[in-house]
Amino acid sequence: MKDFIPKAIALILSWVANFKTQVNTYGSTLNFSAQQITDMQTSCDNITNAINAATQAKHDYEVKMNQRDSIIADELQKIRGFSNLIKLNNSYTDGIGQAFDILSTPDAPIDSQTFKTTLTLSLGHGYVSVKYIKKGVEGVNIYSRLKGTSDWTFLIRGTHSPYDDHRMLAVAGTPENREYMGIGVVNDVEIGVHSDIASIVFAG
Repeated sequence: MKDFIPKAIALILSWVANFKTQVNTYGSTLNFSAQQITDMQTSCDNITNAINAATQAKHDYEVKMNQRDSIIADELQKIRGFSNLIKLNNSYTDGIGQAFDILSTPDAPIDSQTFKTTLTLSLGHGYVSVKYIKKGVEGVNIYSRLKGTSDWTFLIRGTHSPYDDHRMLAVAGTPENREYMGIGVVNDVEIGVHSDIASIVFAG
């Protein structure tokens, strides 16, 4: 028998808000004591506060992660420019370059038969973030399907990780278990083997 309490966090939030309202409306009619009504309202408040606190913490985390990535990109650009100045200096030697660890190394050859990317999923505000590893290939084709179905839908050829999937729920208000799969691309041709299937429950 299907539980009357929803499992998706977003739905639980609205469900307990309604439950608290109805307890206040019908509690006396149903002959519950004032303490019983207060206890139920407190339970609803505890759930709401816990969900809101976690949502805010997740938002703060995402903001900090975006700030981190932005700072890293900006500062590494400055360091890269300074590293070029080091290499152009008349006193520069390969030994100095090795000491700074700024010597370029050739990329390992890509095995078109065994190349396999890795996908990592996380939830954003209204989207699924799909991180993937290129490992030297030109791009990664990203596919998705609902868990339990067989056909994959092509989403995008990703060239800069992550890819954010902003597709809406197939049925509004109904969470869905999405599966994602990726495969490397070189010269517009898929190579290697499919990634392991990654799955996540998306509630909108």
